[in-house]
Amino acid sequence: MPRVLPSLRPFLRAAGETLAHTFNELFPPIVAQTVRDAEVLGFQIDRPAVYCARCGASTGPGETTARGCSHCIDQPIAWDRIIRLGLYTNPISDWIIAMKFHKEWGWATWFGEELAAAVRPIEEPTKTIVCHVPMPWIRRWRRGFSQAQLMATAFAARTGLRHAPILRRKGWQPPQTSMVLRSQRRDNVKDAFRLEAVDLTGYHVWLIDDVKNTGSSLTPCVKLLKQAGAASVNVAVAAVADPKQADFKVK
Repeated sequence: MPRVLPSLRPFLRAAGETLAHTFNELFPPIVAQTVRDAEVLGFQIDRPAVYCARCGASTGPGETTARGCSHCIDQPIAWDRIIRLGLYTNPISDWIIAMKFHKEWGWATWFGEELAAAVRPIEEPTKTIVCHVPMPWIRRWRRGFSQAQLMATAFAARTGLRHAPILRRKGWQPPQTSMVLRSQRRDNVKDAFRLEAVDLTGYHVWLIDDVKNTGSSLTPCVKLLKQAGAASVNVAVAAVADPKQADFKVK
């Protein structure tokens, strides 16, 4: 069985991407109308000034310094910068749930494109690539797609950058959402990722994921990319978990 399953991965990947493309072709008006309705009620994408560029936590005027904010000051953070569209609260949390668990894949395109709009223009585009946090293949098979990969594809298309899915997941781990404590999340993904044999010397990387909570999945991915020579690794996520949660940490 182990010899057969890897051969299915390209087929499963292609099938998932085909389904996602079909949804995006049929339902973008639904996504757009939902966003417009939310904007009428006051929703807007966060400006960089309202959150910390180190950890992604919400901050007030003057609360963030070069050393970070009250949630991350002087703490080591693997990535160089983080951008978000908002906190993991309504309506974004509802849209992420719809994307991940109800096959509303059009949200992945919207998230990716909005994140791309937030980071343009890109400095040194010829030396910048996009990758995403991978999920275990069996979870992808069950779900039919990887939301982070679809977001990264949309992000790359909108910025004109190359999407290079060079991170891989080793084995299977329970979802991070099933872990309560920060230590559990960290241990759950310890040695869970690997990087293809690539030389990233001098390259800048945008790492895409749907939600940043403790950062326990993002951190090992960033470290692998930097070990391969990446000059910088920036993180782009649809949402950041509320730092008032008991388990909110940056590593």
